[in-house]
Amino acid sequence: MNRSLQITTMLIAFIIAILILFLYQWAFAKEGAQSRLKVKLRKPDAIDQKFIAANNWRYAMRSNGSFMYDRDDLDRDRNNAGGLFPRTENKTLVYAAGIYIATLKQGIPVCSEIEFMSEFQPGRITNSGTSWDSLLYEDPDGSGQKVYYLERDHFDNAWPEEALRDIFGRPVLIADAQTWTVFNDLDTSLSQEGQIVSPNPGLGVEMVMESFAWNVGILSNAVIFKLTISNKTNSTYSQSYLGIWADTDVNADGSANDVIGIDTARGIGFVYNLDNSDYPLAVGIDYLQGPFVHQTEVSPKEYLKFRNNDILLTYDQVNNRFYPATVLPDHFTLGATSSVSYLGSTDPIENKQRYYLLKGLFADGNPKTGSGFSDYYQFRGDPLAPGAPSDPNVQPYGGDQRILLGTGPFTLPADSSQEVWFAVIGAKGQDRLDAVRQLFKTDDIVQSVFNQGLVTPQPPEMPHLSATALDNRVVLTWQNNAEYSEDIAGDVFHITTDSGYIANYIKRDFQGYRVYRSRTGLDGSFTLLAQYDKIDSFGIVTNRRINTEGHLEIEDVNLGTNTGLRYSYIDTDVKNGYQYFFSVTAYDAQPYIATSELITIDGLTIYKPAGIPISLESSLLANRVQAFPMKPIAPLQYNAVTDSSAGHIAGVSDGFIDLEVIDPKAVTGDDYRVEFFNTSDTIHGYSPMLAYRVINVTQQQPAMFSNRVDDPETFWDYNHDGIFNGSDQPFDERYFNTVIAVPDDTTRDEEFGMVDGILLKVFGPASTGVSAIYENGPQYTAQGAFPGSRWFSGYRNSGLELLFGGAGLSYRFLGSTDNVNFQDVDIRFSRSAENWQTAYGHTGAFGIQNEFFKVPFSAWEVDDDDGSLIPRQLNVLVRDGYGFDANGWYLDNLTGGDLTGPQGRSYIHIIDSDYDSTAGALTGYTVAQLPAIWTLWLFPRYVFYPVELDGWDWNDSLKAALLANSDGGSVVTIDEQARIYSSIPDEGTLHLVAPNILLSDDRFIFSTTANSAITGKNKLKKSLKNISVVPNPFYIFSQFKPSTDNKEIKFTRLPASCSIKIFTVAGDLVKIIYHHASSNNDRIDPTADSDIRDAPALDSSTESWNLTNHRGKLVASGMYIALIEAPGIGKTTVKFAVIQ
Repeated sequence: MNRSLQITTMLIAFIIAILILFLYQWAFAKEGAQSRLKVKLRKPDAIDQKFIAANNWRYAMRSNGSFMYDRDDLDRDRNNAGGLFPRTENKTLVYAAGIYIATLKQGIPVCSEIEFMSEFQPGRITNSGTSWDSLLYEDPDGSGQKVYYLERDHFDNAWPEEALRDIFGRPVLIADAQTWTVFNDLDTSLSQEGQIVSPNPGLGVEMVMESFAWNVGILSNAVIFKLTISNKTNSTYSQSYLGIWADTDVNADGSANDVIGIDTARGIGFVYNLDNSDYPLAVGIDYLQGPFVHQTEVSPKEYLKFRNNDILLTYDQVNNRFYPATVLPDHFTLGATSSVSYLGSTDPIENKQRYYLLKGLFADGNPKTGSGFSDYYQFRGDPLAPGAPSDPNVQPYGGDQRILLGTGPFTLPADSSQEVWFAVIGAKGQDRLDAVRQLFKTDDIVQSVFNQGLVTPQPPEMPHLSATALDNRVVLTWQNNAEYSEDIAGDVFHITTDSGYIANYIKRDFQGYRVYRSRTGLDGSFTLLAQYDKIDSFGIVTNRRINTEGHLEIEDVNLGTNTGLRYSYIDTDVKNGYQYFFSVTAYDAQPYIATSELITIDGLTIYKPAGIPISLESSLLANRVQAFPMKPIAPLQYNAVTDSSAGHIAGVSDGFIDLEVIDPKAVTGDDYRVEFFNTSDTIHGYSPMLAYRVINVTQQQPAMFSNRVDDPETFWDYNHDGIFNGSDQPFDERYFNTVIAVPDDTTRDEEFGMVDGILLKVFGPASTGVSAIYENGPQYTAQGAFPGSRWFSGYRNSGLELLFGGAGLSYRFLGSTDNVNFQDVDIRFSRSAENWQTAYGHTGAFGIQNEFFKVPFSAWEVDDDDGSLIPRQLNVLVRDGYGFDANGWYLDNLTGGDLTGPQGRSYIHIIDSDYDSTAGALTGYTVAQLPAIWTLWLFPRYVFYPVELDGWDWNDSLKAALLANSDGGSVVTIDEQARIYSSIPDEGTLHLVAPNILLSDDRFIFSTTANSAITGKNKLKKSLKNISVVPNPFYIFSQFKPSTDNKEIKFTRLPASCSIKIFTVAGDLVKIIYHHASSNNDRIDPTADSDIRDAPALDSSTESWNLTNHRGKLVASGMYIALIEAPGIGKTTVKFAVIQ
C-alpha cells in the first residue's frame, strides 16, 4: 500500500470514529444518568428491530418492547428518533416510547418499565401458575426472538403460531401492515436502578405487543397497538396500573418548544408546539380499550366516568374480523385515569415514584396541587378555547417533554391476562392549534372505527392467479373470487341515504381487474398491461375531499370503459430465457358519498364529503407471480389442440360454441359435452335463467370452470325461506356458467369460462326478429307487382326491429323477460270472411281483453324446429286504439300522407296459444300476462309499381267509414267493416322468422388433444440440435435481469435432465453443470425485497451459467464449447463466445 493511500484510509477511519462518538453522545443526552450507567454495565444487546412504513408513519418496533425508538440509528439518518410523521417529510414526532406496568408485589411498589432502556428481554415465559422464582424463560438471543412483520405486500412472511389466525390457519391480516413481538421481565439484571433503589424487581409478566397500520383515509395518521399482559405467576396483582410513556419531540429540531395537554373527555394525552415558530404538528396517545375491571375495583368517580365503556374487541375466527362484544353487567374498560409530564432532566429514578405517578399523584406520593395540576391529570385545559392563553390548565411553557398516560387500578389475576388497545396518532395543521384540532378529529374517527370492530373500507380479494410460461409467451389465468368480496364498512358505519348520506354504500362493490408486468418484481416497477371492468353505469366518478389545509380537492376517478370482464391474458411481448413478474389485481367502485350537511368551502356550497374512497385496489405485490418463457422441455411439444368449434348434436338453436386453447399445459386430451339447462327459482341468489355445464365424457364426471369459484351465498333453497337450513343443499358455481354472448357483441366476448385450458365462447343468436318478408298474394301477382310489394310498413321510432319499425319480437317491445317461446309465424291476409279470425281487443297499452271482433287475417305458427304440429293457428290481441267498440283492426296513420285518419297505436300481438274461435280463453288478461311472441304496428305504404290498391287507398276506405255522414256516422258498423276488410289491397302472407335461441335441450360436443412428446430415438437425438446458448456472443453483460453487471448466459431447449461440460477451444475443462429439476433453472424468485427461498423443484428447459469456472473465478474472453449429454437421448455440442 502506498503512503498516500494509508493516510487517506486513516483519515476516513478517524472521521467515522468521531461521527460514532457524536451520535452516542447525542443519544445519551436524551437519556438520564441511570440509563447511561446501564449502557455501560448491562450485557450486550441482541435486540431485533424493524421499521414500519405502511402509512403516514414510519416507526420502529423492537423485540424488547421498546417502540418508536431507533436507539442504534439503524436507518443511518443520524437521529435515534423512531417515530417519524409525516414520513414523507421526515419529521419527528416521537423520539422513543415504551410501557410501564406497576403493581404492589408483597406490599412493595414494583414497576417493570420501558423507557430508553428496557427492563424486558425478548422471548416467552415457558411455564405459568407458579411462584415468581420458579418461572422459566426462553433464550432471549434465540433466532425466534424478533419482531415479526406482516403486510399485504408480504403476506407470506414468517408469523408466530400463537398469533391470531383464521379458520384456515392463515395469519390474520386486518391492517395494511402488522407486527408481533413477545417479551418478559424475568431478567432482573435489566433493572434500571438496581435492587437497592428499587427492591424486589420483576413481576413475572409476559407481554405480547402488536402494532397495526392502515393506509386508508384518515386512519393513515394513526398506529394502533394491542398489548396482551400475562401474569404468569400464581399471585394475583390487584391495584395494578399501566402506563404508556413517550419522549415526544414535535419536530426534533424544536423539542424544547413542546407543551402537553390532555382532553379527559376523549381520553387523549397530546403534545404540540408552544408557538408557531416550529412545524405545525401534534401527537396524541389514547387508550382505545383500557384494562377490563369490575366496578368494585375502582372509585365511584371512575365508575361513573367509564361505565359506558361496555365492549371488548373480540376476534371472530369464522368471519375473520374483530367485532365489539358486550361485557358482563357491572364490568367495563378503563380509559386514561392519569396524565403526567416532566422534563427530560426530572425523570423518575425509582419504582415507587413511577407507581405514584401512574396513580395520578406527585412522585413523592402527595396529591397533585398547584397551577395545571388537578384531579390526577396535568394541564387538562382546552388549548382551542378562546380563553386558553389565560387558563392555568393550559401549559404556558415549553420544554423537552416526557408524557406518561396512566390507567388503573385494575386486577391482573394469577395465571391470567389483560388486553389493552391504544393508539399513537399524528396530525398536521395550518398552525400549531390547527394541528391539535386535526388531532382531535382523527382521534374521534379512530375511536369510532375501533368501537365498530376495526372495520374500514377494504379492496376486493386478490384474484387467484396462475401463470404458465410457454415458448415466447406467458399465459395468465385467474378466478372470479374477488367478485364475491363483501365490504361491510357500509353496514358498520350505517352509510345509507336513510342515515343522512347522499348515496348508499355498496356491499359487493367489485368493479374490475388490472393486469401488470415487471422485469424486477420490485415496488414501483410494474406497468399496466390491461384493464377489464364490469358493464355498468360506473365510468368516471368525481370525488371531492377536504385536504389537511382545509381546501377542497376535486379528482376524477376513472373506473373503466365498460370493456366487460375476462379471466385470462396472453402476453406475447416476452422473450425466452428472460425473467418476468406479473400481477393481477381487483379493484372496487363506490359512488361519491357525502353527508347531507351543506358546507361552504373555497367559495362553493357543497354537501360535506364523507371521506369514503371511490375505489380501492387489492395488493399488486402480494399477488406477484414469476414466469420464465422457454421452449418446451425435450421431448415435450406444445401442440395441444381442440376443435375450432363444438359440434351441435341436439336442439335446433342457431347458437354455437367457439373453442380456443388458452393454456396448452392444462389440456387433457379428453372429450367433452356441453349441456344447457334452466336454473330453478329454488337457487337462492339467482333468478331463473339459462345456464350450461360441461361434462368430461372421458372421465364421466362434471368439469369445473377454472376461472370460477363458489359463491358462498348461493344454495338450493328448497323451502324458499332465504336461509341455508333444513333440506337445503350447497350450490357450486364452479360447475355452471351463464355467460352467453351475441356475435359482434365485444363487451362479453372474454367473460367466458375456461375448462381444462380451453376457453368456451358460447354464442346465442341475437334476441331480435330475424326477418319479416311479405309474399305477394294473387292480386299483386296478377297485377305484376314486384315481389314483396308490401302495402304496409312501420314507424321508425316504434322500437320494433323489423319492417322499419312495423314488426318485432314482443319481449323487446313490451319489456318482458320471457324470451323462450320464439316461433316463426305467418300472417295470412284475406278478403274472404271465412278466413278472418276473431281477435281479442283492449284499450290502453296494457288493458285487459274485453272486446271481440273480426280481423282480415289469421296468424299461424309455422316453426317445426321444436317438433310441434304445424301449421297451428294462434290467438291474436289487437289494441283498439280508435276508441270505438268492435271497430276491428286497421292501419295506423300516424305519419305520412295527408296526416288525417286514425292515429291510435293499433298494435297486433301474436300469442303463443292455440286459437280459440269462441273468444273467451284470454278474457280479463293483459298482454303483459300472456306469452306474446310477435308485435306488429303497421302503417299505410305506397306501392310504387302501378297496382289497383295500396295501403293509402285502403286507409281512405276506413276514413270514409268514420265520416259523420257515413252509414254508422263516426262508428264503424259491421257492414262497413266487412266492406273494408273484403277490399284489402292484396291477400298476401307476411312471414315472420324468429331466432332459434339456445334452449335447455341443446347439446354440443368437442374433443381435445393434449401436448405430446417426441418419440423414437432418432427424433429424440435430433431434438438436441435445437439446444442453443443465449446471448451468443456474450458481450460484457447480459440483459436477462435488469442489472448492468449481470454475468449470465443461458442454455435453452434442454431436456429435463442432462450434464453440460464446458471446455475451452484448447480442450481444457472449465466447468460441469448438472441440469435437473432442482438446479439453477429459472425456478427461483430472486426478488430483492423478499426473503429468498428455494422454490419447489421444477423441470425446465433452461439452465443458467454465471461465467465462472470450478474455482469461482470469471472465465476469460474467448471461444468455448459445451458438451451436452442427456441419458437415454444422446449428446451434442454447442459453440459460443464470451467477450468480457
